[in-house]
Amino acid sequence: LTGTVDLTGTLPTELGNCDLNIFLAYENSFNGSIPDSLYSNTDLAALRLENNQLTGTVDSKIGSLLDLEDLRISNNHFSGPLPHSISSLTKLRNFLLRNNDFT
Repeated sequence: LTGTVDLTGTLPTELGNCDLNIFLAYENSFNGSIPDSLYSNTDLAALRLENNQLTGTVDSKIGSLLDLEDLRISNNHFSGPLPHSISSLTKLRNFLLRNNDFT
């Protein structure tokens, strides 16, 4: 996916079956949570999900994305605490999470 294409629904669980380096699904109308399968894309360098209607928590499995440089999840409805595993993402350059319901 590449950015704004006005998509709706949930993010597909089949994302784990892909060999993704970049996943851009920002400025759409996705809802639901980030599927656990997405975290199996360990070569992921960019994950942009900002400006959707996503909910739930950010799973601690995000710490397995060691090549992640760009993580943008702003303007959604994520809640709960951020997992400590985010501190494992030492290549992270862009990290935007404002306008959510994190505790």
